[in-house]
Amino acid sequence: MKIWRWASRWGPVAAWAGLIFFLSSIPDTRTGGGSELPELMFRKAAHLTEYGILAFLLARALSGRGWSPRRIFATGLLFCVLFAASDEIHQSFVPGRFGKVRDVALDSLGAALVLSLDARRKESALFRRETVV
Repeated sequence: MKIWRWASRWGPVAAWAGLIFFLSSIPDTRTGGGSELPELMFRKAAHLTEYGILAFLLARALSGRGWSPRRIFATGLLFCVLFAASDEIHQSFVPGRFGKVRDVALDSLGAALVLSLDARRKESALFRRETVV
């Protein structure tokens, strides 16, 4: 039964990380033209969102370890920052794609936002539990 619990927690993390890696493997074949600002804004919002989701899945998986909300935040953020950096390095080898430090920062911001909300929610729940007792 333990393997199923582990797989249900970490399977979504691995699947989402795999999807991020796959999407960054797609060559950029755009030729330009048209309005680039809306597309740029969409792509940057996608960075925040995809790493926010990764952070949520990581927080969910790490919560099963009995760790404090702060430790989950720190571990989750470290993982997301390192994964984002490795993903940008990977993109630098894909035709038409470029690895950008700014994108690592956006990815990290998305992860930090979600992880901080998760930590705040968990700390609030712990505080309520302790004051009731």
